[in-house]
Amino acid sequence: MSERPQLLGPDGKPVSAGDAPLLVDAHGRAVRAGDAAAAPERPRLRPLELTIAQDQGRDLLVARDPLGVCESAVVLRFEVLPLLQMLDGESTIEELAARAVAETGDMRHADGLRAFVADLDRLYLLESERFFARRREIAAAYRRLEVREPELAGVSYPADPDELRAFLGGHFAEAQAILDAGGGPPAGMPADPVAVAVPHLELRRAGAAIALGFLALPAERPPDLVFLLGTGHALYERTAALTAKTVRTPLGDLEADREAVARLAERTGEAIFEEETALRGEHSIEFSALYLTYRFGTRPRLVPVLCGGFHRLLDADRRPPDDPLFASLVEGLREEAARARAAGRRVLFLAAVDLSHMGARFGDAETIDGEALGAIRRTDRAALDAAATGDADAWFDAVATHGDSTRICGYSAVYALLRAAAPGPGTLLRYEQSVEEGGSVVTCAAMAWG
Repeated sequence: MSERPQLLGPDGKPVSAGDAPLLVDAHGRAVRAGDAAAAPERPRLRPLELTIAQDQGRDLLVARDPLGVCESAVVLRFEVLPLLQMLDGESTIEELAARAVAETGDMRHADGLRAFVADLDRLYLLESERFFARRREIAAAYRRLEVREPELAGVSYPADPDELRAFLGGHFAEAQAILDAGGGPPAGMPADPVAVAVPHLELRRAGAAIALGFLALPAERPPDLVFLLGTGHALYERTAALTAKTVRTPLGDLEADREAVARLAERTGEAIFEEETALRGEHSIEFSALYLTYRFGTRPRLVPVLCGGFHRLLDADRRPPDDPLFASLVEGLREEAARARAAGRRVLFLAAVDLSHMGARFGDAETIDGEALGAIRRTDRAALDAAATGDADAWFDAVATHGDSTRICGYSAVYALLRAAAPGPGTLLRYEQSVEEGGSVVTCAAMAWG
């Protein structure tokens, strides 16, 4: 197994790799008899990150909760995947149990299936009242905190401030070398950008591209107010989330502009805080804050925002203004930017976004070869060309035309930036295709608008 998550048994307690839980086998037999009566009536599996791993010669299914309600990875035998796919909220537990008996001819499998479903619910992996109650508890506790701690310090980047400065300094040096090799800044790059988009891909893969975006910002003219638009990977139901928390980094704390956040909340309503916990582990916010403090220290005040997916809008053939929460937030951001500028404050819109996600890791059957990479590049460039016009609708349409078929991770954040900042033309600073072992690829770019 290339990465070793904590292995949990069906009771939520750690187990050794050799005893990783079977829970049920391909025929629905339970290894551990749980409280079958606790199984939800119509079990629905929550959206989880499922990956395949191997350990001691057997396939395992590693389930991670992007919301963090189930805090540790849960490991299952790969054979349970067909059963997980049946947990769609449509079939009752009795219908599922009857199917297990019909397929195996063994009445014991009905109780095994009920116990397995109950075990999943105990781990908060099902959409059930137990899960929603726990999510409310976590949200209430998180809401009371004043600081968003750096969750990934010592994991994705050094936690020690001196080591971190050297780490980030290396990225800025690499970015400067890229500029020097090209004869200086790209033609048309704005001298004082009002908006910048940078990647949020793992820093060891995209650090130089991120640094290029920050190099476009004059070090001698730091922003006073930064609207930090992160990609809400863990947003569950809402299309946006807001926080008034201080964003802590090993290089210092970035304070939120609490008055601006309060005015935004008054405009949008309390729904904007319902999924504030999604910011807890959100790397797009954390990574951008690191580079911001490295470049400008702790002077800038933040309005940290998470922007969720547009998939429901695309499925319903609707547009961002049709989502009341997202639309009111974007208009509020525009108003706050105007208010700050009228008060003589320097304003920056900063979006932390990636582009296409294609290949086996993202569920694609096709091999990502040179031809596929070329097609992805053309799709990305069409979207980036649209974004470079500064027109939010042009960006939306460029991705919506193909139904976001390449999984743009930052679709809504770029839209919010373009709509709220209303910038002039943008300049592409860098485009990269980061190919992974196993044939998947994540693409990203840095862009600045004047």
